[in-house]
Amino acid sequence: MKKFFLFCLFGVVLVAPGLAWSDLDSGLVAYYTFEGNANDQSGNGNDGTVHGSVDYVSGIAGQAAHIDSTDEYISIWDTEGVNNNINTSDGSISVWIKIDERYSGKSSFVFQYFSSHQDRLYLDAGDWHDSGKKLNIGVGASRFWTSGTVPDGEWHHVVVTWSASGTINVFIDGEFDTEDTFNNPDFSFQGEEFFYLGRGWAGNPGKFSGSIDNLRIYNRSLTSLEVKQLYNRATGGDGNYSEADLHHARSEGYWEGYNRALEEMSGCATFNDSNSTLHIPCFSFGAATYWLDLRLISTSPVHLELTDFGEN
Repeated sequence: MKKFFLFCLFGVVLVAPGLAWSDLDSGLVAYYTFEGNANDQSGNGNDGTVHGSVDYVSGIAGQAAHIDSTDEYISIWDTEGVNNNINTSDGSISVWIKIDERYSGKSSFVFQYFSSHQDRLYLDAGDWHDSGKKLNIGVGASRFWTSGTVPDGEWHHVVVTWSASGTINVFIDGEFDTEDTFNNPDFSFQGEEFFYLGRGWAGNPGKFSGSIDNLRIYNRSLTSLEVKQLYNRATGGDGNYSEADLHHARSEGYWEGYNRALEEMSGCATFNDSNSTLHIPCFSFGAATYWLDLRLISTSPVHLELTDFGEN
């Protein structure tokens, strides 16, 4: 009854708790869960090849690939590969990592795409140049450090997005960390060049020591809201959305009916960032007025869970 009531109020989708995630498969061209193998779960057939004695250990969800030497790595594709849908000047890579140890003064590649020093994309967890547990990202001929740190021995979510405009963004644990530019505007992530997990190209293999899980490759740039959704999904929804996220969802066009809620908010509603709850104490419906508590549990598109309501 409550669910039907809110349909009448907003005309938006309501679902039970935990089932409201939007479709994050749009633009997903490769997806690796590492459940005992490196098979592509996206349906595009971009299976990886395991080299050496890669182990499978407990991951952020299910199993993860554990790599601990330069002889242990996964080639997602190489120059002989034929890969579906992976030729993009706009893209994203989402990955969960747990670093065992870092090697002083050396690279430690979580992943590396390499065609040349002018045409590359990598995530490096090496402890060089006094990085202080930060990550180094390279794209085209440019490279830069994250602002935040990624401590060893803990699971962390890292997302790298890039665009044809020459902008690259990095997110750590669901939150925006760093934006930079790269000086090769013709850079395009190709499915016909080397792409490795746990090491780099032969000239600088850069041993990685740790676990890798839930690697997603997209042929589009994810939004900050989608990044937060990926993080919240893997952590069981422990992260909260803020009122700013709700307003940003409107600007992204995720919910056409948002304007109605915005009108209600401008009159009397408040948003509690600590629990992602929109409280509307003065909603008019016919001759009666009601109070509503709605929890924001997804933003692209917007989904609200009705937690409680009553008549004033």
